[in-house]
Parts: sequence; C-alpha cells; structure tokens
Amino acid sequence: MLAFMKVLQPKTVEEAYELAVKNKTAPMLAGGCWLRLGRRTWPAVIDMASLDLCYVREENNEFVIGAMATQGDVERFEPLQQFCGGAIVKGVKEILGIQFRNTATMGGSVASRFGFSDIIPALMAVHADIVTFKG
Repeated sequence: MLAFMKVLQPKTVEEAYELAVKNKTAPMLAGGCWLRLGRRTWPAVIDMASLDLCYVREENNEFVIGAMATQGDVERFEPLQQFCGGAIVKGVKEILGIQFRNTATMGGSVASRFGFSDIIPALMAVHADIVTFKG
C-alpha cells in the first residue's frame, strides 16, 4: 500500500530536481507500481505527473522515450515493434498484465534497477542511452 503525508507537485524538471535534493527521502512518484508494494508511510512524495515526460517518439533517426511513458505506451508504439526485431517491445510485453503495463512507467522501471527487470536488458541490448537531469 502506498501511503504518504504530503505530495510535492513540481511544474518543471528543474523544480523536481530541487525538491529531490531538499527532500532526500521523498521518492519520485511516477506510476507508483513498485512503491505500492511496500508498507512504508513516506513523509512526502514528488509527483512527476505534470512534467510533460509522457512520450514515445521518433526524432532525428532515433527513438526517444520519456520517463513517464508507460510500458504500455512503448508496447503499442508501432515503429518500436520493428526496431531490432522488436527487442524493446518484447522486453515489456510479458511483464505482468495489461493493466500493470498501462501504469508502470519506463523511468520508474529503469530507475528502480530491479534484478528481475525485463526492460533493462532489452535497453542494453539495443545500446540505449539513458539521459538523466544533471547526470
């Protein structure tokens, strides 16, 4: 169950970064799928919903996936279904159910660095670059 005392809602990525620096114990709340599994009450969470990071697109001959794009968004993005034999799509397609994939975000799945991740090896296989704010 996800429980928290306060929701911090930044309007920009820069503001989210500043909040994260000030509130070191506050997790970034994206889809929240993995946070819901714990039993901890967080003093605060940083809600990423307003940061305009929910996109999957092709630009300048590469694919760009925003941190708030869900696994379902990636799975349904037609150009990725052909890229490298569909490696990225196959990396998310078998993860739990459709409802979960439509909630779990790519950023949350990568940032969590779970040993059981299907997404991270798929991204590594296609030599994906992960871009984070301020490195």
